[in-house]
Amino acid sequence: MMVKTLTGANDSPEIRERLVLKALRVSLGHLNGCVLMIERNEAVMANDHLYYALFHAAKAALFARGKDPSTHQGVKMELSGVASENGLDREFIRFFGNRERLRSEMSYSYLGEVETFSIQEVTTALQASHRWMKTLIDELVRPLIPSVPQFDELVRSSETGNSLLGDKGLWSGFHE
Repeated sequence: MMVKTLTGANDSPEIRERLVLKALRVSLGHLNGCVLMIERNEAVMANDHLYYALFHAAKAALFARGKDPSTHQGVKMELSGVASENGLDREFIRFFGNRERLRSEMSYSYLGEVETFSIQEVTTALQASHRWMKTLIDELVRPLIPSVPQFDELVRSSETGNSLLGDKGLWSGFHE
């Protein structure tokens, strides 16, 4: 599996920072999509958005290191290595892998599994994603790109923040 690296002008600190921030904005947009789909009781679409929120956050962590894997499998493998190098437990990468597996099953299975997948399952996964995203940004991105806000501040400052962190938000129990 080939992993592209940022080269030349694309590997300047300014470009890395822009790529990281763009990937995080896309990630937050997918979190918002997840919340909207949960509100509409669309479990499969909510799960898709949740996976892509995690995927783009993972890309941010890799961009911060000058890496740009071109496939979902490449992102998972590279993130696994980065997580391991930084002392994160196996559960960190397992969470991402499980979301990817479920996204694939839900997106490409037209019988059986889709009917048994509940909105509560994706809501629980969204709630669990708070810790995962916080760890990724605060431990894997910010040490290399300190201008990136801490995770909770990043969420608070986004349009997504109200639906995730508000009084009745899905992450409301996580903030002060």
